[in-house]
Amino acid sequence: MIQFLRIAVVTAAVSASASAQAPLPSWMRPNPGVNMQDARESQLMRPLVVSVPGMERVRVRENIAYTQTDDSLVRMDVYEPLDARRGERRPAVLYVHGGTGVQYRPKDWGGFQARGRLAAASGFVGIVFTHRVGFPDMRLKRGAQDVAAAIDFVHRNAATLGVDPERLCLVVYSAGGPLMTPYLVDAPRHIQCVVGVVPFMDMREMEFHKQLETTETLNEFSPVLQVSASRRPVPLLIVRAGKDEIPDVNKSIDQFVPAALAANYPFAIVNHPEGGHGFETQHHSERTKEVIAQTLAFLRYHLGLSSRSQPPLSLSAPVRE
Repeated sequence: MIQFLRIAVVTAAVSASASAQAPLPSWMRPNPGVNMQDARESQLMRPLVVSVPGMERVRVRENIAYTQTDDSLVRMDVYEPLDARRGERRPAVLYVHGGTGVQYRPKDWGGFQARGRLAAASGFVGIVFTHRVGFPDMRLKRGAQDVAAAIDFVHRNAATLGVDPERLCLVVYSAGGPLMTPYLVDAPRHIQCVVGVVPFMDMREMEFHKQLETTETLNEFSPVLQVSASRRPVPLLIVRAGKDEIPDVNKSIDQFVPAALAANYPFAIVNHPEGGHGFETQHHSERTKEVIAQTLAFLRYHLGLSSRSQPPLSLSAPVRE
């Protein structure tokens, strides 16, 4: 099996062997980078296990070139609230996927399409983009350049995108965790908060990364190491899955907590005791719904949206055996 799938569908492989594929929502675009005939790859197209009213009524701008590259797959999608008035500026949430190959088009995975729509239906502008952090050869500096380019693109083109350029937040997933480091240390003024969902917070002791990245790079992109050097702390929320199948994820989160406390960094942590690495698309439970609701509440607070206008979350029907 292609190596990136060890992380991307580590939880899906278990459920795929025991369950039938749930029908995909009508709004989901096909992804040419995913083989839907492969039981494991097809799990990448699962949407979130929650939804809100209006996710199907969202304006989507697809495949925007946000950085200079010859790679036509390094693109951005923008999800806009349909009820946004002409000239209105909404805060934006930028979703940063984990490590994979661009050929799998991660911005078009079911979970990321759903996240963009969930954000827009909740009153934000949702920004989903493919960057070039791979797996296992991550090339962290190149990925960090892509994330910085995406933020800069949204900030510079805020008027065209319907975004308030001073109200941006990052939501970072899995092996994308190290890419949050620059924004914990010295974030631009327009970055108001950061969320890490099952994030790697340190890769310095992971043998295959030590073979592929320099010590200096692993140090530079270690939130555990760099949190003490923060010059402009922005509020951080960490979402931890208690049954994460990848041991180094929780090990790194558990190392970050005392480091952040020692630095008096402004952070909070939410734990999903029964959740696995891909719980947002796999674990149909009230706790999953609660964790996603807490994440949205964190974004609303720090981006200045009233909590009273958040549409109600509902669980989708679970996958049946």
